Amino acid sequence: GETAGELTERLAEMGGELLLAALADLPGFLAKAAPQDSSAATYARKVDKAEAQVDWNCSAADIERKVLAFNPAPGCWTMLGGQRLKIWRGHAAAPSAAAAAEDGGEPGRILDVSNGILVACGDGAIQLTELQLPGGRAMSAAAMLNSRAGLFAPGNQLKSPNA
Repeated sequence: GETAGELTERLAEMGGELLLAALADLPGFLAKAAPQDSSAATYARKVDKAEAQVDWNCSAADIERKVLAFNPAPGCWTMLGGQRLKIWRGHAAAPSAAAAAEDGGEPGRILDVSNGILVACGDGAIQLTELQLPGGRAMSAAAMLNSRAGLFAPGNQLKSPNA
């Protein structure tokens, strides 16, 4: 349940502590150092914003991981009612909700809004808990439902790439 931003903060704090420990015993650390095998090095290309678009045909667990990985930047997104909707938080739904998703229709369909926004996925369902519409601020699903209930009505369809 940790976002990329939260992980970065935690690792930065740990890295500072480890750097101080290494500097305190620099000769000991250098004695254990091994040269890097540059033939095993890889290059990670820059993340493209298009990669952050949710494909509702994926499993709920995969979508949950994607939401966490792209938070805070560039932020996962989908299309709803002709607008880009950013998804900041969500979690794979309990098996009972996932069973309802199998009966609820195609991936991306909003199934229920009684406890967050439940959306059918290719496998299971995901409960969206924090969202953002263009020009607005991120808000809880409950607050979003209070202000834009019609947009998130059960049966409405979130769009996957090329849909």
